[in-house]
Amino acid sequence: ANTVRHSRAKKAWITLQVFSDNVVCSIRDNGIGFNPEAVFDDQPATGLGPIHLRERIAALQGTVDIESRPGFGSCVRVTIPLTV
Repeated sequence: ANTVRHSRAKKAWITLQVFSDNVVCSIRDNGIGFNPEAVFDDQPATGLGPIHLRERIAALQGTVDIESRPGFGSCVRVTIPLTV
């Protein structure tokens, strides 16, 4: 949803990889990009922004990696273990 609302991307790619010990989902776009550190400084109390995404994935003992910079699109990669 954030890709559609905020990125102004012309294209987005979703990749789902299943390994023996984890699942990796990546969402990449060719949008306007952003400074990932800045979104944590001014995160609203509601919504599905990066802080809330990290909280939800942490509850599953997973990790979130956000790669982006202004003008170069974004990639959000979520890794969730299959065994706990």
